Amino acid sequence: MSRSNWLWPLLIVVFAVYLLASVAGAVPPIVADLVARGWPAALVLFGLVVLFGRRVRFATVIALFVTLALTVGIAVFAYAKQSGRVRTDYRAPIAQTLAPEITALKINLSTLIADIDISTAADRTISGEFVGSAESQVTTTFTVEQGVATLSITETRTSSLPRLDAIGRGKFALQLPRGVTLDTLSIEGSDGPLILDLSNATVRTLNIRVGTGALVVTLPAQRPEIGLGGNITTGAGDLTLTVPAGVTLKLSVAGGRPAFDQANYLLLSGNVLQSAGVRDFQVALTVSASGTVTVK
Repeated sequence: MSRSNWLWPLLIVVFAVYLLASVAGAVPPIVADLVARGWPAALVLFGLVVLFGRRVRFATVIALFVTLALTVGIAVFAYAKQSGRVRTDYRAPIAQTLAPEITALKINLSTLIADIDISTAADRTISGEFVGSAESQVTTTFTVEQGVATLSITETRTSSLPRLDAIGRGKFALQLPRGVTLDTLSIEGSDGPLILDLSNATVRTLNIRVGTGALVVTLPAQRPEIGLGGNITTGAGDLTLTVPAGVTLKLSVAGGRPAFDQANYLLLSGNVLQSAGVRDFQVALTVSASGTVTVK
């Protein structure tokens, strides 16, 4: 008996079970989508077995693994390409008015594949909107304790394996009140870019981590009595920091190539970049990028 005889009966049984489950309505939509897109892999498998079945030992097993690897590789490529497409299928508005007794604010923002744009506004309202894929879901929580408000915004997937034609890049726009001190601003995303304008804000702690994408951050014009610390990291991309006039800066550059005006900044041993001619710094951050860390 041919060594490949076991494969085709097995595939027929699997396909028959799938048809029965489909008729009974027991097949999840994502599985049906994968089968509809991936069935040509069976033709690849058949061709490899016919071509090498009598010439190569364990040809059936090898053909099966080659087909699986090829299918997974194509699927990863397709999802990566689709993730760059901007989607507008889902909208989640954000609006939260801060009561007069709230004196400080903490923001925790977690996104997936989304462009992030954060700025400040004159009133005491946190406003914004997420626009993206139907496979995304945005949840918000807002709590107040002893005059400090905490707003957490999280983007998640509606399913662990989203449909290919439904995924894509979203956009997150958020405006923060400029008259309220930000005790903590934490942003975490798997894919950027991120544009953050804090020129009119007051921030004590700034933590940003993005897996890929460029970061463009305008630092706040801190009051002398308030210091800013934290970490800014992008796994793959450049980082650009705009420093307001009069703000003293110290950066510990953990990764990336520093680019700066040598008339205003000094690069010390250990890749520490700091404002020239001063010892006290209003802003002290640890930054990292795979590309260039530019200070303007």
